[in-house]
Amino acid sequence: MFLAENFHVAALIGLPAGAITGTGVRSVLVVIDRTEPAETLVTHLGEDWETQLGPEGPGLNAVLEFVDAEDDRPRTAGRS
Repeated sequence: MFLAENFHVAALIGLPAGAITGTGVRSVLVVIDRTEPAETLVTHLGEDWETQLGPEGPGLNAVLEFVDAEDDRPRTAGRS
């Protein structure tokens, strides 16, 4: 709750089990912007996560578009 109340948690990106070397569990990437709280993009990527988050990948582009669009949205404390 601390992060959501004090920072903009821009995105939560779920990764499949084993995506992080040496683990066999699912992982979550947390993208934090040091601005006031706003909406959060939540997505879960499949086995093609490396392609999705690679340069010009559709997953990466979706996250960047969402975060960039946030600059144009009004900020509301506590929204996610």
